[in-house]
Order: sequence, then structure tokens, then C-alpha cells
Amino acid sequence: MRIYVLDSSAIINYLNRYYAPGLCYYTTNSVLEEVKSSLSRIRLECSMLRGELRILDPTPEDIEEVVKNAKRTGDFFKLSKTDIEVLALALRLKRGGGDVVIITDDYAIMNLSIRLRVPFKPALMSPISEYREVILVCPVCHYKVRIDEEGGQGVVCPLCGTELKLVIRRRKRIHRSLHKRAMK
Repeated sequence: MRIYVLDSSAIINYLNRYYAPGLCYYTTNSVLEEVKSSLSRIRLECSMLRGELRILDPTPEDIEEVVKNAKRTGDFFKLSKTDIEVLALALRLKRGGGDVVIITDDYAIMNLSIRLRVPFKPALMSPISEYREVILVCPVCHYKVRIDEEGGQGVVCPLCGTELKLVIRRRKRIHRSLHKRAMK
């Protein structure tokens, strides 16, 4: 059975419009805390009462794996704690043998889900068309460094003191089959 992992935008935009009884939906406690709309809360609670929406938090190991990969792609500082937990939950369910699809409108989640090999489906937005990894580069001396705990903005070059700029290190077009598989 296909498992859908929902982030906050998916609960607000997808669950309200495209909900189908009998499908298996998962989300995290941190997503529940972000949902403020009364209509979304009602649908959320009804889905939970029927047992169609399950709440499950990721393991610390899965969170660590997501954080490590988010730093490699440069998405770490674009992701909230909740976003990281959604990705980690999808990874946990996938490792458990599930056919998992993340439903999200967050481009950073989509980008990282490609690296984690977890299909995604946008709730309302268009899907991303390419996978990207970014690094920090000094525009003066060309010093390069991966984005780490320092973040992507305001970091200065240790060699010349110039502010480092985000640069796409690698990009790869996304094959349509990735989107088609998630849409089934």
C-alpha cells in the first residue's frame, strides 16, 4: 500500500481538496502544531479519528541522516525543524519497506527528497524541474566550502575576508518518470 507523508502545506492544501478515504496518510507531531486553520484542524481530527491519518515521529538516526544530506545539498538552512522531521519520517517509513511519497509544496523538501530517493508529489505548486547542490564560493579568491553550521549568508572568506556567495555546484534535470511514479 502506498503511504503518503504530509507536511503542513499538504494538510492545508492537499488534504482539504484531494482527500481520498482508504489511503494511508502519515505526519509528525510538529506538523500538527503548525496547522492553525479551523477547517484544516477539523479535517485533521476527523482523519485521525477514522485512523486514516497516523501521527508518528522520526527516529534520531533518521533526523541525523536528513541533516547530513541537507548540508550536502545546501538545503539545511532553508528547512525548518518540522521540514526535517517530515523528511526523516518518510525515510523511516521507506526503510521499513513502505512505498512512500511525500506531499509538499516546499521546494527544499522536494530537492532533498530526490537525494534521499523518496518520491514527492506537490500539493498545489509545480514540482521542481532540477535537483541542485550549492556551495559557498568567494567571488575574489575563489575559495570554496560546503554549507555547514555557519549558514549561507554573512559568512566571510577565511583567506581574504570577502563575503561568500551561494553558487550551484551541481544541477541535474529531473526525469519525468520520477514525477509519474509519485503521481500514481
